[in-house]
Amino acid sequence: MRNEVIVIDLADPVCTKTIRSRQNDKNGLKLTVHLKENGKIVDLTGYAVKCEATNQWGRFIRDDAKIVDAGKGIFEYILSSEAVSTPAEWLAYFVIE
Repeated sequence: MRNEVIVIDLADPVCTKTIRSRQNDKNGLKLTVHLKENGKIVDLTGYAVKCEATNQWGRFIRDDAKIVDAGKGIFEYILSSEAVSTPAEWLAYFVIE
C-alpha cells in the first residue's frame, strides 16, 4: 500500500491539498496527516477525525480516520482499493469532532 504523508496547517488560508493516486493502487492508498496550527502541533486527544467526501457520482461518504498519535496530531486515513479502482475526481475533507 502506498503511503502519502501530508501536513495540514489550520492557520493556512488556503489549506487545500491535491492528492493523486494511481488507478488500481494495490491495497488502496494511505494518507498520513500531521495536523498543525501556525506550525505548532494540534493535540487531538479527546477528538475523533472523520473523512467526508463526494465521489464522481455525487454520493456522499463519511468514514472514520484513525488517530495514530493524538499528542503529536497525527492521524491516517486509508482510501480503499475500490475507491481508487476507477478514474475519478473526489472532493474530500477531514472533520475534527
